Amino acid sequence: MFRMGQSVICVDARRSSGALRRGAVYTVDVVNGKFLHLAEHRIPHGGWYHWRFRPAPSIAIFQAMLQPKEIVHGEEAEGRR
Repeated sequence: MFRMGQSVICVDARRSSGALRRGAVYTVDVVNGKFLHLAEHRIPHGGWYHWRFRPAPSIAIFQAMLQPKEIVHGEEAEGRR
């Protein structure tokens, strides 16, 4: 499910003593069974449970949404040329 170098979003920061923030993006450093070690928060034991995180969406998705598209009579111009 997770891999080293992957960006993840924290979805559960409860009982993390303030080390994690819900909605913050972190980088997976090591995957150890059900535990993740994060590059931003190294802890000496075990790591963080994987269920605290979800894969972060690729920024390319959002960049594509920002690209302007030419509109002709209410329809996209792509494919009509």
